[in-house]
Amino acid sequence: MTRGKQKPNHAGNEERRSFLKGAVALGGGAAASLILPSVAQAAEAAPASGHEPGKSAGYRVTDHVARYYETLKS
Repeated sequence: MTRGKQKPNHAGNEERRSFLKGAVALGGGAAASLILPSVAQAAEAAPASGHEPGKSAGYRVTDHVARYYETLKS
């Protein structure tokens, strides 16, 4: 039983991998530098609403909700 030819181990593969890793890191950094400033500007431009984020103003029964509840009773 004979085996087929094995691919030779090229010394350039390590350099190629290093180059590709660097290119991916550079591309990710470039994308982040484009996205992050716009996110920061949007956060600064958000109007102050008078209540803390994450805290609900509570449930309120408005007129149209009250009318809907009345239709459920019949």
